[in-house]
Amino acid sequence: MHKSLLIFFSLLFNFCYGQLGVDSTTRVNLITYLSKGDTLKYTVVKTVTDSSTTNQPSKSEVTFDFTITVRDSTDSSYIFSYSRKLESLMPELMNLPIKLQKSLTALTDLQIDYETDEYGCFKAVLNTEQLTHKFEQQKSTVLELINQIDLQKDYIDKMEEVINSIEAESLISSYTQDILALHYALGSSFMISDTTAFDEDINIPIFDIPMSFSGIIYCDEYDSENSFISFIEEKKINGDFRKQMLDLLQSLSSDQVTAETEEEIKKLDMDLYLINNYQYNTSYGVPLYISLNKVVYVNSELGKHKRIETYNISLIE
Repeated sequence: MHKSLLIFFSLLFNFCYGQLGVDSTTRVNLITYLSKGDTLKYTVVKTVTDSSTTNQPSKSEVTFDFTITVRDSTDSSYIFSYSRKLESLMPELMNLPIKLQKSLTALTDLQIDYETDEYGCFKAVLNTEQLTHKFEQQKSTVLELINQIDLQKDYIDKMEEVINSIEAESLISSYTQDILALHYALGSSFMISDTTAFDEDINIPIFDIPMSFSGIIYCDEYDSENSFISFIEEKKINGDFRKQMLDLLQSLSSDQVTAETEEEIKKLDMDLYLINNYQYNTSYGVPLYISLNKVVYVNSELGKHKRIETYNISLIE
């Protein structure tokens, strides 16, 4: 039960210090200046670390690349394409026939077209309908191939269950998290001395379930000579985390959340924190480095548990 509680959340410990000697009245406008055909390539490193007082620590890491290309630029908007390819499969799937491996890879190979305003502020995904159609076609191909190869029935059943559980809308939502992270501060104007408080609902990727947070954002470093700015964003969940977790579990598997499970969750001491770092080139409004960091603590009669998740996006060319 406690492992399932930790599956959905995470944290970061990242402490940065602001540059000294900068005029506190300085205002920075983050505006995108790109041309049609410009391409930015990023690499992502996602790390998850679980630790507790009852089990050995465990750590996993996933790395992948994606590109952002300017397809069109006008006086009032940009059209971008986000392209991400799954370059390798999980080790347990590497022994499958090559044709099936390629089909599984193609299933998550999506190019998302999206629009921003003239400043680089995200507006909308443009090709959701086309992506959904492509995904459903590829999904059917994968399911057909699974049943054509010589595998044990229970293995086929498990693969079919996994494939059928993936929805185009959820996959697009998950990929769009990268886009939203890159464009987070673009189109904004900041006084570098300001600390801004805010409240917001954050949708959990894949499950598309909102959770309420309060937070602050502030500039922790500004270097005008090198066209560099860095922001820190700190967030904490609002209200009763245990109730929100219970609502989440009920939405995922309402038939499995019993009265006993509810009582178990109510006895837990739980907390969730997020600390994010956004770094930009101020001359061109280009994201240089985004670090999204989450932590969840769960203390119970069975021990103390902590999950730390870091999601780092770095410009590589």
